[in-house]
Amino acid sequence: MRDVRMHFLAGGDATMTHPAVTLDGSLFAVGRERFSRAADAYEGWCLLTAQTGSFRFSIEGAGDGRCEFGDVVIAPPHAVLRRELLTPSSFFWARFHTGLDLPAGRTPVADVARLAADLRRLRAAHLPAERGPHALDAGLVTTHLVSDIVLLVLSERADAAGSDDPLIERAVAHLRRHFADPDLSLRRLAQHLHLSPAQLTRRFRAARATTPVAFLRTVRLQHAQRLLVETDDTLQAIAERSGYRSAYYLSRVFSAHLGQSPSQYRRRHRV
Repeated sequence: MRDVRMHFLAGGDATMTHPAVTLDGSLFAVGRERFSRAADAYEGWCLLTAQTGSFRFSIEGAGDGRCEFGDVVIAPPHAVLRRELLTPSSFFWARFHTGLDLPAGRTPVADVARLAADLRRLRAAHLPAERGPHALDAGLVTTHLVSDIVLLVLSERADAAGSDDPLIERAVAHLRRHFADPDLSLRRLAQHLHLSPAQLTRRFRAARATTPVAFLRTVRLQHAQRLLVETDDTLQAIAERSGYRSAYYLSRVFSAHLGQSPSQYRRRHRV
């Protein structure tokens, strides 16, 4: 039997006002092999997203599909949300009220680094064994992070709606989702989109005023910058989590494009 851990926040110790959402309840489950309920409907909005594993969902009037890490499912008030775990999974679920006009259904999130950070903090907030001795109130943290995921979904939908080239937005999403893969290259991305590298570069530059290679480098360096400030990881570990095979190569790219070494950046930006 897999280890199953969960914690549910509801009622007075989790419901609080936030500029984006008012949280009604939430759960973070680890190592689950099935959902406790295959279908449900709620008075407010419902959010479901996987940290690991995968699940299938359907929402009345808002479609269905398969979801894994990087996908966020939102069900509107009173709509029946059906779900089934396809593999053993760790997932986050929340009920909330909001005055925002949210998109129902599945939203693939391009900024997976931000989503991953939110899920790590949600997991720590819900699982007592993973909380530090001076952790903030779990309800407060959860409300803030659910709000961030909701705003992330709205931002992703707005970016996609405003694009003149949907294929390039697919390219952007693919780069953001797979930036940590050191084998990700212009050639592989072009093959994935059924374009030649030259065609992809030309269309990407027209839509984004940069090239796919430069965009990927920016995403990787931004992730490395975040890890330098927020963690005590070694430069080699940061390199591997940011899509570089070695600390030496990350240091060269970092210094060339940011004008300082990773160690200098860490010293200057940590408080």
